[in-house]
Amino acid sequence: MKVLILRGSPREGQNTDTLVEAFIKGMTTNSKIEIISIRLREKDVAPCKACGFCKSTKACTIKDDMQMIYSHIESSRMIVLATPLYVNHVSAYTKSMMDRCQIYWNSKYILKDPIIPLDSKKRIGVVLSTAGSTYPKQFEGLRSTCELFFKGVHATYEYELLITGTDKVSVINRKDILKEAEQAGRDMTKKLE
Repeated sequence: MKVLILRGSPREGQNTDTLVEAFIKGMTTNSKIEIISIRLREKDVAPCKACGFCKSTKACTIKDDMQMIYSHIESSRMIVLATPLYVNHVSAYTKSMMDRCQIYWNSKYILKDPIIPLDSKKRIGVVLSTAGSTYPKQFEGLRSTCELFFKGVHATYEYELLITGTDKVSVINRKDILKEAEQAGRDMTKKLE
């Protein structure tokens, strides 16, 4: 069972990466899980140019690293979006990748010929995110965008771990959060069985 982790942080080894590593640690207790972890900052993913090509075909006209990411999205049972919160939203790396997934939305709702078959096994969507501030409504924009993304790629938004206040106390120093992320990794892999 393949799990795809799309890492949207521009910084290596910081709060979002630390949260992801704890989640992965929990998943590795299941020997049946194959984890594909992609650091979006290291990939060539051009922004969507709204050309409309995917409204008439089941493909994107831009040929870059999204072609590889598409193949992993299509073959994964779980997709984990890991992104820091920037301006109450996903990071730019994450947003560019999500926008390029318009091919799934169009194939499903415009062309009525989904790239990812609607009768495929249950697919799970997970969001891991960190925010420096503690503003109570800061994740609302991120949440609605992720929900729509998962709908397009035929996955159920199953779980989220949204961490606030990392400007004051980093994730690495919050053992309770790391433990929760690790347990979540274990719990989510059980849902794939």
